Amino acid sequence: MPAVRVLTPEDLPALTRFFVRHPDTTLILHGNGHTAGLVNEGRPYQGAWAAACDGCEVVGVAAGTSGTGISSSSTRRSSRQ
Repeated sequence: MPAVRVLTPEDLPALTRFFVRHPDTTLILHGNGHTAGLVNEGRPYQGAWAAACDGCEVVGVAAGTSGTGISSSSTRRSSRQ
């Protein structure tokens, strides 16, 4: 089961790999992450970032940013109906 944790700038390579694998569903997240970074200093498009990680790989990401609200993307479907 993936572990959910807050992202830091050191997680950017793993996050970038996730964005590259899922370009159709991560366009806004990708832009915000690379433009504003993963640290919230109160500037536009910055915010809180969290990811579901399976080992060293990101399998889902969510961000609450000042410019776009809450955005998320995941590679897995919930088992809840």
